[in-house]
Amino acid sequence: MNSKPLLFSPVYWSIYGFLLFALVGASVWKSRDEELSKNTVLLRNKRANKIALKRLTTAKKLLTANNRKPFYEEISKATWLYLSDKLNIPLSSLSRESAQTALVQQKVHQPLLSQLENVISECEIALYAQTGGTKEMQHTYQEAVDVISKLEEIV
Repeated sequence: MNSKPLLFSPVYWSIYGFLLFALVGASVWKSRDEELSKNTVLLRNKRANKIALKRLTTAKKLLTANNRKPFYEEISKATWLYLSDKLNIPLSSLSRESAQTALVQQKVHQPLLSQLENVISECEIALYAQTGGTKEMQHTYQEAVDVISKLEEIV
């Protein structure tokens, strides 16, 4: 019987190399994740769009079910939480004025600011006024998606 020792086998070295590569990759990924979690501003900024998209998905389901008030609550939350995370302004300190000031500093153009103002106003009217929103829910949803998408490119 003429067999080579396991140490000289290419399979042995391939497995060894793969495990070494996986260990280095996991170490790099873990250190990057730890560094990112230390920088909460960057973490919130990176996750803002993901959270907004989850809320907009929920709003889309509510739109399909024609649940008016919960729909506008989700659109409002998606918008305000996105602005809070992207602009690094605590939600308790966030207002239309502070958001607009921060967005102007980020060089956001006036038409987009107006569109954002329309979304916020439509949600507030629908939630707090007796008459409800004046625009169709579908239009409000589409406008909110459009605003967040455009802001994601700029901010």
